Amino acid sequence: MKSIVIVGNSGEAINSKKGSLVDSCDIVIRLNNFETEGYEEDIGSKTDIIVCAFSSLVKICNPQKYPEYCHHDLTEKVIFWSARKLVGDKLARCKSLLGNVTVNQPSNNQWKRALNGAYKNFWRQQPSTGLITIEMALDLFPNDKIFIHGFDNKVEKTHYFDKNYLDKDYPGDPCGHNWIGEWKYIQLIIESKKITIM
Repeated sequence: MKSIVIVGNSGEAINSKKGSLVDSCDIVIRLNNFETEGYEEDIGSKTDIIVCAFSSLVKICNPQKYPEYCHHDLTEKVIFWSARKLVGDKLARCKSLLGNVTVNQPSNNQWKRALNGAYKNFWRQQPSTGLITIEMALDLFPNDKIFIHGFDNKVEKTHYFDKNYLDKDYPGDPCGHNWIGEWKYIQLIIESKKITIM
């Protein structure tokens, strides 16, 4: 049995002192924009899989256009998952950027589970990268121990590496996620013993 950890970007990860636990896992999955340098004590440094929406993938794979992005060195060392179903031009561009014809992305079933579990009657039907990653990991590592770290129950989301970042959802927000619904659904998954908080 392997150990898998999905590391979210919540500000709640700071002062957790769980970095060594994260790095001891067989597979470490990180989400979208993240930083490890200077935060190793709390979130570790190991990275095996990066799961991101298309915009983050473009930044990772274009060091000339996005020199400030800090993970260009990982593009040939890690596996990438897409947090969104890619079709047409976006899928072709993704394959071109990665130099790989295989792009791991959420199945219809994983997407439906996330929507049914956390987005009933919510105004925007768009699960977060973190929730989709949990759904993908449950199917891809069915016999392994899955942990989450750096997730929280806050409606106003902060990022551990960006003191100025605040994601507060409101109707009409083009990036709106149902944080309350997602946390309740994640709690049900935890209660079912399919994942564990690290």
